[in-house]
Amino acid sequence: MVNLDIKWSDPFQVENKNGDITFQREWVIPSIYLNQFFGYWKANRFSLKDKGYGVTKRNDDWVLTETKENPTYFKDSKKMLF
Repeated sequence: MVNLDIKWSDPFQVENKNGDITFQREWVIPSIYLNQFFGYWKANRFSLKDKGYGVTKRNDDWVLTETKENPTYFKDSKKMLF
């Protein structure tokens, strides 16, 4: 298990292709955590996606996202256990 000290961005509004509004927050995954993170992601990606998490690459950075229907649904916790 990996204990990551995640420093989430503030939630921001996102509109999808259908015009639905959701809220998302992001964390740029530090390069020192990439191997551990992706090992966990590979084994648990379906349950993490069901919980609203996603991973994307922007420029040279890997970004963990969390999406919720309402910004009040985000947990305050800054730590995430993987």
